This record gives sequence, C-alpha cells and structure tokens, in this order.
Amino acid sequence: MATYQEFRQKTRRRARQRRLRRFMVLLIGAVLIAAAVWGALRLSGILPQGDEPASVPAVSDPDQSQPVAEPTATPTVTHDYSQAGGEQPAMRDTVSAGDLSWNTQTRVAAPTLNMTVTSPYGPMIAQPAQPMIDISYFDTVTFIGDSITEGLQSYQTSVFGHSTILGIRSMGPDAVVNGSTVKNRVTGEELVVLDAVEASSPDAVYILLGTNSLVNAGEQKEQSFLAYYAKMIDMLRERLLPGVRIYIQSVPPVDPSKTTKLSNEQVERVNNELARIAVEKECYFIDLDEVFADENGNMKADYVQSDGIHIKKPAYEAWIDYLARHVAYQRRNVYKEPNPLYIA
Repeated sequence: MATYQEFRQKTRRRARQRRLRRFMVLLIGAVLIAAAVWGALRLSGILPQGDEPASVPAVSDPDQSQPVAEPTATPTVTHDYSQAGGEQPAMRDTVSAGDLSWNTQTRVAAPTLNMTVTSPYGPMIAQPAQPMIDISYFDTVTFIGDSITEGLQSYQTSVFGHSTILGIRSMGPDAVVNGSTVKNRVTGEELVVLDAVEASSPDAVYILLGTNSLVNAGEQKEQSFLAYYAKMIDMLRERLLPGVRIYIQSVPPVDPSKTTKLSNEQVERVNNELARIAVEKECYFIDLDEVFADENGNMKADYVQSDGIHIKKPAYEAWIDYLARHVAYQRRNVYKEPNPLYIA
C-alpha cells in the first residue's frame, strides 16, 4: 500500500501532465489558426504569391534620368462636370485608378500663380464672398466698361461720386489697347482710357467688357475679343503701380426671350475664358451670374430691360452690393460687418 507522500507525488505528476497537454492543444490550435489566416490572405491577393516581396513603385530621382516604374493596367474613371445645356463640357478630368505619378519627387520649376489653365470653369475660379466692405472702399476704385458700366453714372448709383467710372458706350478692349479716343456720353468728356485710368491712381480696377463686343459675334470675333482682353490686362499692369488689384467681371447673362443677338451659351463660353485670363494674369474673377442670373441661367426678369441685354437700376444696386461683398482681403480694408479674418 502506497504511503501518503507517494500518493501526493503521483497526484502532482498527473496535474502537471494535464497542464502540459492543455498547453500543447492551445499551441497547436494557435498555429493552425495563423496558418489559415495566412492562406486566406494569400488567396485574396493581399499578400504576394511566392517568395518575392510585394512590388514597390519606383520613385524618380530629379537629379538622375531614372524612369518611373509603369503601373499595371487599370480601369480609367472619368468625371464629367459639364453643365446641362452647354455645347461643350465646362470641366473634365480623367483619373487613372493606378496612376502613381503623384508618388514622385520633382523640383518646382517656377511659381504656379502665373499658370496656364486649359479647362477653365468660371464659378470655381471666382472670388469668394467676404464681409461687406464700407462704401469708402470705392473712393479709390476705377471702373472700365461699356454701356452697362455707363449706367453706374447715368443712374447715379451709390458709387457715383466715389469712383472713377469710365463707362463708354459700345467700347471693347480693342479701343483700350489701340489707344483710341472715346467719349463719355454722361460727362461729354473725350479721353484715352489707359491715360484716364493712370491719372485716377486707383487701388483697384474693375473691368466689365464684352456685352457690346459679342453681340452678333462669331467664333473668330470671340477669339479676337479675348486676345485684345489679355493684351489690355498686360498694358494696364505696365501703366499702374505694383499692388493695384484688377478685377475681371464676367459678362452678364441675357434674356433669350427678348434677344437673339447674344446667347447665354456664348456668354458662358466667353466667361470661362475670362476666368482663364484672370488666373494667368493674376487678377481676381467676379462671377456676376451669382447676382444677375435666375435659376435657369437667364437674366432675372426684374433686372433686364426690354432689349434683353441691358439692366435696370435695381440691378445696379444689387451689383454694387455684390461687389462690396467680394473684395479680396486686405488688412487696411474697412468693413461694415465683423470680419473673421481680421486680427486686432
């Protein structure tokens, strides 16, 4: 018969054996689970097949002519942001799902402010809204334009007596570039626009040209208008002091039920090109559709005159109010509303 000590030692050995068996079972189970997970990942393609490591896209060296690794063929996703009713899409971009060109190193060759825009879309480039500026801001503003700008004087709007208003009926950018002598029908004064702008010593210049120039215009006349417009901006830069801000305003929409001389499709096409010029010439672009257009993109019925092109006095006050809320920020600006951008 076994003694108490022998019985106790035998019991302890059996307990150790049971713990060892449980540990081995758990270890084998963990190994089997890990193997199953690894196999599932390989089958799903997350882990590379075989013994080769996962491929890493090559990074180009800007100092050496090493090619960038070509990505494998992948589907192309196309986003079309064209507006309904337009003849051509206003904006289109194509993105390859496997395009790794972003993952490269390169030197910036030149500043990107003076860039070339190939697919402009005016509303996306336009100056965003700001707190309302005080009317005193317009004391050092010069307006350049045709008969629509002329109305700022003839209707004696709120900027009348504050700003220099060079609104010349039927004027286009070609008259400015060519240095033609034009007549202000409100004041009777004859002037050369560039000379008059320079003499006004403005802090900001607002341009609204195109409505008269584009009436009954074909594609060739449109291109001529845009070429003169870009040249006009260059000439203004040469004549004005550094730091003078130039605001290019979009051509207002028309009422197609009252005129066939100018279409809103044509206006939109030209405005997108004016937005491109604004970016390339480091100007600000003002999208007047936001104040003048109705939900269909036509001139609002309460604003348009009987010819379907020109605007009534209520439209002028709405226009000035819009401009007062879309002035690029400067610390010296005086605001009528609290300005979240200003730090006292």
